[in-house]
Amino acid sequence: MKITLKFCVVVAVLAIQFTSTPSVVQASQCYIPTICEAFSRADSVFTGQLIEMKNIRVQNRMAYSLTFRVDKIFKGAAKSTEEIEIPASIIDTELNVGEIYLVYEDGKAFSMPPVCNRTGLLRQSVNDFEYAKNISWDKPKFEIAGILLPEDKRDLQNARVCVSTPSGVQNIPIDQNGFYSFVTNTQGEYKVTIEFPFIASIFTNAFGQLFSATGTKDSYSVSFKPNECDYREVRFAKKN
Repeated sequence: MKITLKFCVVVAVLAIQFTSTPSVVQASQCYIPTICEAFSRADSVFTGQLIEMKNIRVQNRMAYSLTFRVDKIFKGAAKSTEEIEIPASIIDTELNVGEIYLVYEDGKAFSMPPVCNRTGLLRQSVNDFEYAKNISWDKPKFEIAGILLPEDKRDLQNARVCVSTPSGVQNIPIDQNGFYSFVTNTQGEYKVTIEFPFIASIFTNAFGQLFSATGTKDSYSVSFKPNECDYREVRFAKKN
């Protein structure tokens, strides 16, 4: 049985070092997470052969029950045969019994706001597979990352990102596209401060949750989570 799904729509995609920039889409469509976000959110991540597929309804939504024969586990404690349920509106891949997939098992798949599931054919999930293979549970890391999207790109030159760590404050480089990243293997709390060159209207997208603020600074705090990440998209413009 073969089904081609085309529900998740990317509004804007930007190539960056470790993934692509996520976007929020409207109505029944979903927030598209980066690879790191999807890995962080998943209860388990594994490769496996799709051996059974059913059309079901969950919470009055069309969905799929997918049963996999598990091969390699990258996160979590998947059984040798794993059944997952995914809303049809959050998956964008070709489903074909007998094919091998990289699977993100997400226990929050039916929660709101909807988040796209990155489960896909293994042969088409090269970047996701490489990311999963390079994860080390002996020496876990935590990444704080994001992208600054000014109304006028020239304003990136005077923006600044710093992270308060258990050992002090560090300035984080911002590349020409506005991307910043800080990777640590030290447990603790981290405070991220973004400084703008003027009083700005600020709109932040944090995993599909939208926040707005006004000022010359914006800050948020996160705590170390092994092999996870915190990724944010920050749009800003000079306040009139």
